[in-house]
Amino acid sequence: MSTLTKLCKDFIKDEEGLTILEYVIGAALIITVFVIAGGGIWGDLKTELDSQIDKVEAL
Repeated sequence: MSTLTKLCKDFIKDEEGLTILEYVIGAALIITVFVIAGGGIWGDLKTELDSQIDKVEAL
């Protein structure tokens, strides 16, 4: 059995509290989702904020 498969099975069977590695993996997955899904949102947000700043500066 490969080491990776064994680690995955042990990870799933482990019923104790989360280890630091599990927190790191979870955080990495969350950040990845934000970067992939939020790519267009961040650009739109910047454009809108720039527009509002320009309007305020024009006053």
